[in-house]
Amino acid sequence: MRDDGGHVEQVFHIEEMKGELEDLAHGHMLMHSEEALPPDLEEQFLESVLAFERAEQITHKELLARDDVAVPAPEELQDEELALKLIEVIHTLAAHRIFLESTNHLSDRELYHYLWDDALNEWGPDLPPDNPMNCHLDLVGSGSEEHTDLWLKYYADDATRARWAIDFPEMMIPEHVDPPYDRDRHLPKAPEPEPPTYEPEEIEDWWSTCREKLEQRMAEDGIVHGTCGDEPLSYCMQFACVCAVEAPEQPGTVGWWAISGDLPTTYLPAAEIPDPREFLRTVSRRWSDAVEAMESGDAPGEATIGHPKDWPHLIPLLRYRIYMLEGWADDDNAWEEEDG
Repeated sequence: MRDDGGHVEQVFHIEEMKGELEDLAHGHMLMHSEEALPPDLEEQFLESVLAFERAEQITHKELLARDDVAVPAPEELQDEELALKLIEVIHTLAAHRIFLESTNHLSDRELYHYLWDDALNEWGPDLPPDNPMNCHLDLVGSGSEEHTDLWLKYYADDATRARWAIDFPEMMIPEHVDPPYDRDRHLPKAPEPEPPTYEPEEIEDWWSTCREKLEQRMAEDGIVHGTCGDEPLSYCMQFACVCAVEAPEQPGTVGWWAISGDLPTTYLPAAEIPDPREFLRTVSRRWSDAVEAMESGDAPGEATIGHPKDWPHLIPLLRYRIYMLEGWADDDNAWEEEDG
């Protein structure tokens, strides 16, 4: 297994952070993503989550006071004063990444009352300004019966309401009512995270690196093959590229599916595997079997992975790669064209 030291350190850092989060959650941490994150993004995400968990707790009202934003009791404010104060409070909270949602069923005074009586007294982490974590105060999002009724009445669309009527036949679905106020679309919104962008030249260079590793490995193994293609079938920058390798005796047909990059170069006959996504799942299963064997002190079967003395260090690296491959195979957005 070949690896640069920086990546190994990064993977161990990621595993250490996951372990600390597991400890903080007393063994009940649940993390789920629709797709596998590249190592740099996962490391950044976990660092943000840990900062959130480690931070001192402070009420939202104390946070406002620290910014010299006074929050008088509702009865001390006339309607015009209250409307201006509400704007100040909402925008100051947003500057701390605390955002209000689903407020259109409340008047300004009702919303201010809610903030004064409830939301501003809630505790939250005292995070530095550069932390990207957001807090959302959804006024119908607690899951209580009252909030569910309000959500169905004012915010759920017709399709959702119809689905609820089918799924919960014993429940009385309230008639839809248009919210009496139009505030939500003017509220500050959490910034959308920007996905990493790469120049075409960077992608081409990464594919060239991966292809060179693959061709070298197949040459070392004495495999005669056709072209590896001008571009990969799918790629994850700084992690790996997946490609189809042409069969030499049948130009234009796929002889092998392959993955190469910042992981062990692996290729398998395409005749046994229908598409590249199933190829990733097959590799993932084989590596999972290898990890299980290595943890038991046995030889890892089909996969030859390092020396036994290195297995304690290789196992977390393999587990991370297995997680990446599984997410990659399941991510529809990573496969723009029909497989095969």
